[in-house]
Amino acid sequence: MTVQAIDEHFRAVRDTLVTKAEEHRHRNPNVKGKLRELLISGFLQESISPEWRIAEGAEIIHKDSLATDKKNQFDIVMYNSRYPGVFPSSGGGEMIFLV
Repeated sequence: MTVQAIDEHFRAVRDTLVTKAEEHRHRNPNVKGKLRELLISGFLQESISPEWRIAEGAEIIHKDSLATDKKNQFDIVMYNSRYPGVFPSSGGGEMIFLV
């Protein structure tokens, strides 16, 4: 694949993402943020090797962290599907990654 072909591919992807985002520009900011996450995660999932997965709304917990420690939520996390340790959290749709 040539540099020109790669450039054309990513220009087309960009145009598609911009068009999809424009369709939802008048929505509630919380909805717009979630839509952006979905657009980006969809783009990434289509662009990477099948052994990699994309999770949205994930917490990354270090092996030394305590249950009482504050944990940040990450909008998008890419993880290798060959490794175990991705479990649904008790709070709903989020994922918890053990590190």
